[in-house]
Amino acid sequence: MMNKKRDHGSGFTLGEILVVIVILAVLATLALPRFGAQTGKGETTEAIEIMSVIRQGLLAYFDENGSYPAALANQTAIETTLRISYTPPRHGWTFATDGSGVVTATKSSGAGAGGNLTLTPEGNWSGTGDYTRDTGQYWPQLH
Repeated sequence: MMNKKRDHGSGFTLGEILVVIVILAVLATLALPRFGAQTGKGETTEAIEIMSVIRQGLLAYFDENGSYPAALANQTAIETTLRISYTPPRHGWTFATDGSGVVTATKSSGAGAGGNLTLTPEGNWSGTGDYTRDTGQYWPQLH
């Protein structure tokens, strides 16, 4: 009869596996907040793109009529008056214009609710809530 020796040298010990799990947990803890910030940027990007479409519609309206339309307070009024179309926002933004060609997006629900972004006919951005011009809290390209 042959005597078989067991090779205990191959495989991982419980200690090694636990060390790897701890390292992965630390890395996940560091990475997850960064992914959460990307969600906010994505939501704001949606508002910025829609505001840009509305601004272009306002500029075209001004070119054709010599003035901006009276205040437009909802998507139907904006699309009908400016003859534009945009997909309804999915992240709690509402849009309005005033009689001077300014577009305002207000975060009505979700993270950052109550804040707003404003875009002038000249292309200048401002805002309240999470918006800060210096750090570009809503989005760095708004400087």
